[in-house]
Amino acid sequence: KQWYQRRVRGSKLEKDFRHNDGSFDISKIPDIFDNIKYDVQHNQKLGLRKTIQLYYGVKPLADLIVPQEYGITEAEKVEIGRTIATPLVKKIMADLKMANTDDNTDNTFQLNPSYCSSSVLS
Repeated sequence: KQWYQRRVRGSKLEKDFRHNDGSFDISKIPDIFDNIKYDVQHNQKLGLRKTIQLYYGVKPLADLIVPQEYGITEAEKVEIGRTIATPLVKKIMADLKMANTDDNTDNTFQLNPSYCSSSVLS
């Protein structure tokens, strides 16, 4: 089962990484590195000597690319972090407000009926 899962993951990553025109999508390098690292750490019993060699071959490239995964400049990193964290913080704030009231109805993700067509409302 582990071999099958490993093969499926590898095939998908290879397909996503290598395009038909011969170019590569370097944004997939962090995913590839994470998968190789996982296999080295958790699947040693499968005899992955070549995977360990691959890990040490890919690590310098990953060390260069992974830190840039969420922006290169400080401003880019802040903007990406803000974009990711804002909805989570809003949800937490709404949950705290709801927990602090007597009304236990959570309206945070309730649909606005004004956006519905009249046929949906009837």
